[in-house]
Amino acid sequence: MKQDDWFLHYMEQHYLAEQAEVLLQQCLEQRSPAPLQALVERLVIEGPHNLPALHLIWKVIVQRRTQIEQDAHSLWHDLKHLLESQGLPLPASSPWEALYLDEQALQRWADALSDAPLEVLEEGRRALRNTQTLLQDMREAWALLRALEEDLEGWAWGLARLAALSSPPFEQVL
Repeated sequence: MKQDDWFLHYMEQHYLAEQAEVLLQQCLEQRSPAPLQALVERLVIEGPHNLPALHLIWKVIVQRRTQIEQDAHSLWHDLKHLLESQGLPLPASSPWEALYLDEQALQRWADALSDAPLEVLEEGRRALRNTQTLLQDMREAWALLRALEEDLEGWAWGLARLAALSSPPFEQVL
């Protein structure tokens, strides 16, 4: 590959990654896979030579999904630290488990901590509820990204199969 070809290829890849990130952000804002799906479908229609582009988009999706997972764990650890600094144990062992704490679970938690001051319990409950709201948004974004990732993997397998079927038989290559 000549130097100019390499640079052009690099710039195309960089542009595609930026475009995928912009469309992915639109998907998250709209809570819909449609913006990125349109790009993927266009690449699929163009043919198997776009497999590297699909792989690049897949990497962008996985990177964003991983970032959401890390953000959720960071948020959960911050909540855990806040509650423990006030003498309140966190009633969940993971960020996703914290999503399923309902009013009854919170009441049992408060009852078990009956020696804690009421205002501290209320502040802890408020912090937990606020965190649950943020975690729910993160969980929905994570699920959307996971669905996009699965769709993209399906399209990539389909293109790979098409590429394999359209290549000359092995005997003809020799």
